[in-house]
Amino acid sequence: MFEFMGCAIAVPPEQMSAIVRTESSAHPFAIGVVGGRLSRQPQSLVEAVTTVKLLRKGNFNYSVGMAQVNQVNFSAYQLHEGNMFDPCTNLH
Repeated sequence: MFEFMGCAIAVPPEQMSAIVRTESSAHPFAIGVVGGRLSRQPQSLVEAVTTVKLLRKGNFNYSVGMAQVNQVNFSAYQLHEGNMFDPCTNLH
C-alpha cells in the first residue's frame, strides 16, 4: 500500500497522480458525463450530490470524483451519495 494525499492506495503514488491529473484535474467534485458534459463543474459537495441525483434520474452514464469512478462500478466499490466524493474513498 502507498499513500497519496494522505489516503492509502494500492498503486504507486506517481501512477495515481497521473490518473487524477488526467481524469479530474484533482477536483474532488468532478463529474464527467459519458457522451456529454456539464455546463460547469460542481463547486461543493451539496452541488455535486444534487447533480448526481439529476443525472441518475435522467438515466445518464457518468463518472465522479478525483478518480472518475463510473456509476456502473458504484456497487462494486461500495460508493454512494454519502461517500463517492470523499477523496480517499474515491481513490481507493
